[in-house]
Amino acid sequence: AAAPSGDRTVTIDSEGYPAHAVCLDDLEPREDERFSAAAITRGVCAELAARGRRVGGFRACVSSMVPRGSGLSSSAAYEVLVAAIVNALFNAGAIPPVELAPAAQAAEIRFFGKPCGLMDQTASAVGGFVAIDFGDPALPVVRKVGFDFAASGYAAVIVDTGASHAD
Repeated sequence: AAAPSGDRTVTIDSEGYPAHAVCLDDLEPREDERFSAAAITRGVCAELAARGRRVGGFRACVSSMVPRGSGLSSSAAYEVLVAAIVNALFNAGAIPPVELAPAAQAAEIRFFGKPCGLMDQTASAVGGFVAIDFGDPALPVVRKVGFDFAASGYAAVIVDTGASHAD
């Protein structure tokens, strides 16, 4: 759930994590925020603003079933969530997914401090199964791939091993 706050502060309460607040008057990377949700929030807002998109303060309460650090793109999912909220609240949903994804990627690299490609953010922004052609990384071609696990006799299973995917 998210709503404009009427000020320049983004406050996000994510189930299972400490709430954080980011003032949009400062959209520069902050060393004390590296590797935090606040860094991602600030970074996504900064990257969207740098691309000429409207950003503003909001309050959000979120929950996710993606296990943190599981190798299932939890950071990309969170980045795209923040971008989707900004898109819905301040840009009338006009920012296409293939534009949200590079802003999310740049936030992860510049603000969060983790080098990453564009695939996870693009898949999260578009949703579902997709094929992505990165022949021109600035303009990836994304195509939805129709696949119904249940109709095919398969199930997607996620196992939280409790291990890091860093290696």
